[in-house]
Amino acid sequence: MSEKFINIGNKNFTNVDKIKHIIAADADKARRFLKKHNLDRASMQVIDVTGDKEVRSMILLDDNSITLSCVSSTALSKRARTYMETEDNEE
Repeated sequence: MSEKFINIGNKNFTNVDKIKHIIAADADKARRFLKKHNLDRASMQVIDVTGDKEVRSMILLDDNSITLSCVSSTALSKRARTYMETEDNEE
């Protein structure tokens, strides 16, 4: 099985197989979520790939880390679905 990566914004990529959830978010929702889980952007579990742009989605990975992205959750889910369908067709 080959690893498949999707672009999550600003020339950053993540492994599709590691994604648990993609959550639609804005800056306030991300801030509340991080505060609820006693985290902040400087935490080792939080990866901010927004490049000082607006937070549009949060990606929760299977290692319990959280990635903040400037790409919408709809676009990310379409990208992930495309890779998953490609993998199914290869089998």
